[in-house]
Amino acid sequence: MNKLCIRSYIKTRWLLGLTAAQIHDELTAAYGQGVVSYSTAAHWMDRFPSGRESGAWPLCDIVLGDESWFYHRKIKSKQESKAWVAKEESASTEVRRQVPSETSINAMYYRDECLKDLVKMLHKKRPLSTTNHIKLHHDNAQPHMNDIVVNYLQEEKINVMAHPPYSLDLAPSDFWLFNCLKRTLDTYPNTT
Repeated sequence: MNKLCIRSYIKTRWLLGLTAAQIHDELTAAYGQGVVSYSTAAHWMDRFPSGRESGAWPLCDIVLGDESWFYHRKIKSKQESKAWVAKEESASTEVRRQVPSETSINAMYYRDECLKDLVKMLHKKRPLSTTNHIKLHHDNAQPHMNDIVVNYLQEEKINVMAHPPYSLDLAPSDFWLFNCLKRTLDTYPNTT
């Protein structure tokens, strides 16, 4: 019997008020010894009240938003991308997605251009799931903490994980380490 069917049966019997021992006994009587252990039935019964119904690793439900990116392949800086091109040749293009000129990232931009796309992608990636078990972790930047963004995330039932306040002694990596690491890592060739 497949795990999803067993989990569905355990949930149905749990909703009807049966204990883990009773559910284990029923499954053993129907499918024989070893179909499911008592500890597995008890484990799922502990998870159901908190809404954890899938076997997915809990960290798979966390979406991170951060301004530091480490690329698998090297993205050249503007200075490194410069090249001489003959008059009749066209210059090579390196696409960089960025905020349009004369536009600042405010709460409305963050909601409309970032979060709405994120929610669409989550629905596309998990069509049978809802977003109410998704946890978003982004920093305390003003656009992220604005009521427009907070209300949108509540409407979409996305939980926001707390982020500590910015401080040089609490998060030194954001202030100097990541930039230093990126420059150092750029000197190593990609071996994979």
